[in-house]
Amino acid sequence: MKFIYFSRDYISKTLIMDISTMDTLSFLSNLFSANWIQNFLGVIAIISSIGVYWHEQSKSRRETIIRSCKAVLMEIQENKNLVAQQANKIEYPNNRDNLNNLNNNTVPQKIIYTNAYLDTAAFDSLTNAGSFTHLSSKTQFELTMLYGRIKNHNEMLTYIDHYQDIFFLIKGNSEESKYQWFDHILRYDVHLTDIEKEIFRLLDECFELVNSEKNKQ
Repeated sequence: MKFIYFSRDYISKTLIMDISTMDTLSFLSNLFSANWIQNFLGVIAIISSIGVYWHEQSKSRRETIIRSCKAVLMEIQENKNLVAQQANKIEYPNNRDNLNNLNNNTVPQKIIYTNAYLDTAAFDSLTNAGSFTHLSSKTQFELTMLYGRIKNHNEMLTYIDHYQDIFFLIKGNSEESKYQWFDHILRYDVHLTDIEKEIFRLLDECFELVNSEKNKQ
C-alpha cells in the first residue's frame, strides 16, 4: 500500500484558493441578486408611475367633461327659457299677398320667433377645450345641429337690426315705409320662424343627451 503525502504548504494554498473562489462566487451571487432586485423594483416603480399618471389624466378628463356638460345643460335650459318667454316674441299673421310673393307653399301662415340672442358660450368652451370629441357621435351631431341653428338665428337677428336701422334712415317712418319694411323682411322672418321650431325641438333632445353623457362619467 502506498500513501500519498501532501505538504503543509500545498494544503494551505489549496484551502486559500477554495476560500477565495467561494468568496468570489458569493460576491457575484450577491451582486446579481442585488441588481435583479433593484431592476425589478425599478420596473415596478415605472409601471406604478404610469398607472398613477393614467389614472390622474383619466380622472381629470372625466371631471372636465362633467363640468362642461353641466355648463352646457345650464345654457340649454337658459335658452329654453328665452324661447318660451312670450315677451321676447315677434308675432304677426301672414297675408295671402305676402305668401304669393315668396312663391313657397310651405311658408307658415303665422310669423312667430324669439327676438332675443340665444347663448352659445358654454358650447363654444366645450369645443375649444377638446371635451367635445369625448362625447358620443350622436350627442356631437345633435349639439352641432342645435348650435348651428342658434348661431344662424343670432346672425339673422343682427342682420335684421342693422338692415332696419339703415332702411328707416333712408325711407323714413311713414306708413308706406313700414309696409315696405314688412314686405322686404318677410323672407327673413319666415326663416327665423322655421329654424326656431327646430331649435325648440333640439333643445329638449340635446338636454337629455348631454345629461346622459354627464351621468356616464
